[in-house]
Amino acid sequence: MVEKTEEDAIETLSGSPEEGESREVPELLKEPEKELVMAVLSTEGCPPCETLSKALEVLREKYSKVDFKEFKSGEGEELRDFARDNIILLYPTVLISDGKRLMKIVGGSKSVQNAVEIYSELFESYLSDEIEFDPEEGVALVEEGFKVPVEVIE
Repeated sequence: MVEKTEEDAIETLSGSPEEGESREVPELLKEPEKELVMAVLSTEGCPPCETLSKALEVLREKYSKVDFKEFKSGEGEELRDFARDNIILLYPTVLISDGKRLMKIVGGSKSVQNAVEIYSELFESYLSDEIEFDPEEGVALVEEGFKVPVEVIE
């Protein structure tokens, strides 16, 4: 079990559209080339973004079933428009999708190791179909007390 302290915990932020609203999800999140896609939106001069970028190097080697994408603010028109339309103001913001559901995690970890452990746990749960989704609350239950906002992609 990954120890999540107040200092190192990844904060989550719900960004689900209001009832009746729809949001245009970028194609790379709707139709991942692998089982999962993890798109990281970051910006220059952001220490948590740099930590997550280093963690991605480790995660890329470990998870061949996950397509890792990294975008700096201002890069990639499709994700830039998505960030603007969904009022993504905090970096890093991580979007994880299997083509049916979209998870959004906002914030970062202070250590590369902690970020690797947290995302490894999430991927292991997801890829082994052990992750639980609570549609009423709109979250994925990764483990006791670790919930990630999820929205269904239409």
